[in-house]
Amino acid sequence: MNPVIHVGLILLLLTFIAVYIWLALRVFRYFSRRFHKSPTPYPADHAVALARVLRVIEIIAVQPDLNEVVVLLVDEGVGKVDAQLLVLFVPMALGFILLKQMGVDQFPNFYWVYSDSGKALLFPLEREHYFTAALTLAPEQLSQETLQTVVYHSAEMDAARKTFANGCDTLVGSRVGTPTIFAVTAEQITASRNTS
Repeated sequence: MNPVIHVGLILLLLTFIAVYIWLALRVFRYFSRRFHKSPTPYPADHAVALARVLRVIEIIAVQPDLNEVVVLLVDEGVGKVDAQLLVLFVPMALGFILLKQMGVDQFPNFYWVYSDSGKALLFPLEREHYFTAALTLAPEQLSQETLQTVVYHSAEMDAARKTFANGCDTLVGSRVGTPTIFAVTAEQITASRNTS
């Protein structure tokens, strides 16, 4: 075989391979962007989320009954589902901050919520702006009494208290399990966000 033809065939084959790889990468990028987008947080406005988080902390500090906190938030114009999620996510987030300081090093990225039919579904915590806004707070921004009153309602901190009460003296290397929300259903969360 003529060496010129041989080199030409090799170059043609390499060109086909390069085009194939280029097309495969484009298809991969298209689908990875389409199906692996970071979820949009709710509420979208950080100022709104942070203001509501701070309001919940303020109310819990003087009214530690979470049912009453929900009623007060609804009276102030917060939707009932949002009010329920605020009283769950704010203590949880502040509890996560304290648990991290205590040596816990693994935290969940999702939470469980049940559908009306009873099916357990995973929702991403990163989409819950009330949760992520509360995570931005430094414990030093709150009085010790306020912080203790709020995190008293954290199931994760309750588990830590029970761990210490059972004789464990450290949480270093521990992990927090995936929380479960019972106060609202998946359909209620979705419906409240479609009307907001």
